[in-house]
Amino acid sequence: QKGSEYDGGHRVPMFIHWPAGGINEHRKIDTLCHAIDLVPTLLDVCEVKNAAKVKFDGTTLKDLIAPEISINWPDRMIITDSQRVVDPIKWRKSAVMSQQYRLVNGEELYDIKTDPGQEKNISKENPNQVAKMRAFYDQWWTDLKPSFAQTTEIQLGHPDHPKVTMTAHDWLNTGPPWHQGMIRGAKGGEKPKFNGHWAIKVLEEGIYKVSLLRWPEEANHPINATLPPGSNVPGASKAFRTTKGVSIKATAAALLLNGKEIARKPVGKKEIAISFTTKLIKGSHAIAPIFRSPKGETGAFYCIIEKQP
Repeated sequence: QKGSEYDGGHRVPMFIHWPAGGINEHRKIDTLCHAIDLVPTLLDVCEVKNAAKVKFDGTTLKDLIAPEISINWPDRMIITDSQRVVDPIKWRKSAVMSQQYRLVNGEELYDIKTDPGQEKNISKENPNQVAKMRAFYDQWWTDLKPSFAQTTEIQLGHPDHPKVTMTAHDWLNTGPPWHQGMIRGAKGGEKPKFNGHWAIKVLEEGIYKVSLLRWPEEANHPINATLPPGSNVPGASKAFRTTKGVSIKATAAALLLNGKEIARKPVGKKEIAISFTTKLIKGSHAIAPIFRSPKGETGAFYCIIEKQP
């Protein structure tokens, strides 16, 4: 199951095809690797020096994937988890992985070589291995903990990206819609009073145009329009796009900055977006573009912010 702490939720194949590098024939490598290894590997094979002396969590796989090299790859431990909460919770949906073992949620130990289905918990028979993997996780958690209070902000005003599109998936302080079925059904933000926001960081002070949309810009649909169910995806049990798109019946739109309403406008029947122009000061802010209806408030599912000349 996707997102599971067991191997079926996170173990995936990676295909490499690089004829110029001699990687153009079928080979299978079962060595434990992780996405954190990709950047060190690309830097190595491209012979790019790490001039900034960045300390990577991963390691280069250059020698491992090179067909002419046979090496004794050292065992190591890697961690994966699925938090999906604002504040990380220790051991939540986690797996400490080595070439042979998986420690799941800090309690269950599996020998992945003899038990790939992870059906027999052998933690009681192997207390030393459990202690070793728990200690590795504890150190990893200690290293990361200072960053937990930091908010990942969406940057605005960069000269290379004057136009930024934000989606409801990045709402904070409210349960955000995380798939198109929820977007189509207007789920995840509808409340008597919307309390979510986007965390933004304004890089350059100036005048910005903030446009509120119900549907993606590419759809070109009015804010209060409905959408017919989309066709199913071959092989899927039920695709998210088969959900009917409902009208939010918005009568007004408002823009809140750092908890204070700074502008509002009525919503017409055919309007695709409601736009506000406002000055944004350099620094970190909480911005909340919202739609209001007789039933309450919901966040704008899409918001486009453009720095003006």
